[in-house]
Amino acid sequence: FTSITPGNPDQLFAAAYGDYSRGNYDLALSEFRQYVETYPSSEMADNAQYWIGEILYAQKKLPEAAAAFEKVRIVSPNGDKTAPALYKRGMALLDMGQREEAVIQLLTIYKDYSKTKEGELAFQKLQEIAPESIPQNTATPPIRKPTTRKP
Repeated sequence: FTSITPGNPDQLFAAAYGDYSRGNYDLALSEFRQYVETYPSSEMADNAQYWIGEILYAQKKLPEAAAAFEKVRIVSPNGDKTAPALYKRGMALLDMGQREEAVIQLLTIYKDYSKTKEGELAFQKLQEIAPESIPQNTATPPIRKPTTRKP
């Protein structure tokens, strides 16, 4: 166990990510949680929250992972980890068999983050699992409820 200097967010984040990379999930989880609690307004708080979701997802704790990914948007609505977190939340919902909620989540990503890699991934996943939910004119933002027209 490395000694972490109190008050050093970079060191704490680096330690947490290092533990995550080595598969020390429980330790990394507690370090990332400590980071988010201690430095909620830091630029890396959304990243720490994202990795909490990734660890829970890897541990197959899907409801907890979905909640952790959702919290990334709360920590930092415009952060660089928001779109990836919401996409992963959609995947967790799918894995839990909550198809309708997953489709809504993926449509939201497709609409709100269309210019991101996750927006593209969400579109591909929607084509695979719910093509009827994709708006006919993809130049306009998708509506939240699936249309009855077939493509």
